[in-house]
Amino acid sequence: MKSRWSDAEARRFIDRYAEKGVAEDLALRVYTSRLLGQDPTLVQHGGGNTSLKTTVSDSLGRQVAVLCVKGSGWDLGDIEPPGLPACRLEPLLELRRLNSLSDEAMVAAQRTSLMDPAAPNPSVEALLHAWVSPRYVDHSHSNAILALADQLDGAAICRDLYGERLFRFVRSRVAAAEAEDITQSVFLEIYRKAAQFDPCRGSLKNWILQYAYHRTINRKNYLSVRHFYDRPGEQTNSQLQPWVTTVAPATQEARLLLAEALALLNQHQRQVLQMAFYEGLDLHEIATQIGQTFSNVRHHYYRGLLRLRESLTTRKNELKAREPVNSPILRRVKA
Repeated sequence: MKSRWSDAEARRFIDRYAEKGVAEDLALRVYTSRLLGQDPTLVQHGGGNTSLKTTVSDSLGRQVAVLCVKGSGWDLGDIEPPGLPACRLEPLLELRRLNSLSDEAMVAAQRTSLMDPAAPNPSVEALLHAWVSPRYVDHSHSNAILALADQLDGAAICRDLYGERLFRFVRSRVAAAEAEDITQSVFLEIYRKAAQFDPCRGSLKNWILQYAYHRTINRKNYLSVRHFYDRPGEQTNSQLQPWVTTVAPATQEARLLLAEALALLNQHQRQVLQMAFYEGLDLHEIATQIGQTFSNVRHHYYRGLLRLRESLTTRKNELKAREPVNSPILRRVKA
């Protein structure tokens, strides 16, 4: 790898941002972030995260230790200082004492740590950046999936890790025989297209499920136009189980919005909805796994949906103004 660092260019960044009140260390962080982001062998478009531990003044002039970490929606290739929002470091470090932390609690904690409440959401990996000791952290993760797929038995490894979950996801939407075929074809496709995975747009699991969702819909449409489901006994799992919904996996925007709404639910309601919509389990399977009766699980499911619908009503106009949010639960509660 050839270093693209230039003392002269670094000085230009320092001088340019000094006129806007940006400190030297943050200006250099912007410069080095762009060096990473503009190299496609290190970071795909929109991917990667960088951070800086430094100090800034709060509204009372006190010096506060902060973590400046890449914010959601920014590309490292052309990032600006506002794309590295400052989070109070101490609250993030204290979270390490917890035995567990839900996604919803993590999102809330990171947002409340922001020095500027109007700043973009910190990277979902902000805690990782906070907890490691180096002052400057570069996290390129250009193609994490290649660590699996580039091995001699990469396809088999992927199937061992995600096969059961993927099959359940597909099986909740089509018949068993079709689900097996779709599962096989999805693993073959992701093995061939591993380089297209972009971790900035979501997790590896959701990327695989996204493929599975589209292949499932294509198969159902293909069979529907040929009246396959009109034959006696040929019902899909989604027809037999009306609580299963056929919508695509969540985007990052939907996950952040949904995290706020899910935080308002009680633990049982939240657990049941997540297992039903994101793990592809039916209510009987959920009841078995969490050790509750089917009636209780069904109650948690429908009460949870009702509460989500009520909490999202106040944001209806905002949701309409945005690009359509693609989340299983949000699409259901908005119906």
